[in-house]
Parts: sequence; C-alpha cells; structure tokens
Amino acid sequence: MNTSSVKMGEFWSVKFYPYTKPGVDPIYAVVGGKHILICRPPTEENGVEVIRCIIDEEPSADHYTCCWTKDLATKTPLLCVAGVDAKIKIFDVLSGKLLRVLVGHGGEINELKISPINPHVLASCSKDSTIRIWSLDPKHEDFPCAAMLTGGHKDAVITIDFHHSGRYLISGGVDHMICLWTLPNFPDENTGTKLATQIQYPHFASSDIHTDAVDCVRFYDDSILSRGANENCIVLWEITGFDSEGPIPDYDKAPTQHEAANANSTLTCFYGLIKI
Repeated sequence: MNTSSVKMGEFWSVKFYPYTKPGVDPIYAVVGGKHILICRPPTEENGVEVIRCIIDEEPSADHYTCCWTKDLATKTPLLCVAGVDAKIKIFDVLSGKLLRVLVGHGGEINELKISPINPHVLASCSKDSTIRIWSLDPKHEDFPCAAMLTGGHKDAVITIDFHHSGRYLISGGVDHMICLWTLPNFPDENTGTKLATQIQYPHFASSDIHTDAVDCVRFYDDSILSRGANENCIVLWEITGFDSEGPIPDYDKAPTQHEAANANSTLTCFYGLIKI
C-alpha cells in the first residue's frame, strides 16, 4: 500500500517496533485520530511503504499515543493505542484485529509505555491525574489493572517513562511536577485480582525544574531529560542520591500527603536535586 492511497490527517505518535531481530527490516507505527498506520521506512528505490492501515470506526475514537508489545507465546507484534476516549485498545497488527480494550481511567490518556523488562507490563497516564500499571498477561484478563499511582500530581499527567531496570517510573504533568515512582516486581500479589496495588506517593517530586507544563520526560541512564511545553529548552539533570543499582527505597520512605500539601517545590527520600 502506498502512502498516496491513505487519506492523511494529523498524526501524533510514531514508534518503531523495538523487538525486531538483527537483519530484519524495521517497521514503525504512526497514530492519529482514527488512523493507525504500520509502515516500513523509505529506501533508495521506494518511499514509505504502508503495510497495514487500521481505521478505528468507533465514534469516540481519537488516538494520539501508542506503544508496541508482543504476544510472548506467538511473538505476534501487538500495538497499544489510546487517546481522548480514555480506552486502551490493543491490536494485532498482522491481522488488524482488535484484541482487547482496557478501561479504568477517568479522562483522556496522554501516553503509553511498555516495561523494558516485561512486554506484559503496560503503563498509562491520564488527564485524571493518575498513572495505571496494567498486566497484559492473558491470565489476568479479568482484572488487568495491576497498580494505581496517585497523590503525586494535582492535574493531568502528560508524560511517563520507565527506567531500564523496570523498577522506577518517572512522570511529568500540567502542574509542572516531575515525580519518580518506585514500582514492585510485577506480577505482585495483587496482580490479576480486584485489589490493584495502590502506590500513593512518589519517592521524589519537584516543580523546581520547569515553570511550565512538563510535556516530555525520559530517563537517560540514571539521569533525566525533561522539557517544559513553552520553555524552548530540554534540561538534563539528576536526583542526588538516586542509584538504580542500590537498594530499592521502602514505600514508607516516600513523602506523605501532609508533606506534599505543605511543600512548594521539592520532596525527596534521596538527598536533593542537581541540574546539569
């Protein structure tokens, strides 16, 4: 399928398939509105090749984030998409078939991320000010929400990222806050049950980095890259005392809601904050 045969609109998310074996041509997904395109990059002989176009016909569908995972049994590439309607939809990109729909967020979903150590662990952040961790393991299909991360943000959470260890997640939002969360090993004792694990407070939270909504945050090893929406710069910084190879901090070390309510800028269970 050539791109000229696809009616173009606005596209908001582009992600390469991360599990491609060496020597195999890469593919990537492009998502926007009701359109989900699976493409191969251009070559010297040809332009971009659209190998599958999926159109979500549901009236409320308006997608602007995506991430890849795979079926661990069959190795089939799967694409998770989400957006305005607060639903996470999982597609088999080989057949174009919708496999699952995850619901639970109370507002539009701004970003999706798959754990770098487990393709069955999916994170989502939402306008409802929360982050959810989902289990995509078929064994947990009846109760897929494994954890809820609350208490760190007072407004929409725009961006999230997993640390390469899979034990930490960082988030940024409309409230200018950047939060570092400690995660249990999934699946934990609550995964697949009605009682999702509740993580009430991050181990680090700061509004000192940016004076505007934080619309992108990424781990760079143990350092952090972040951007304020209208600041025209990207900041590389680190949390003093944070060492991903050190002991995982206990949950009772996280700053409490009382401390959060009385703090203006930074709360941490580590030693402070350094900008680079």
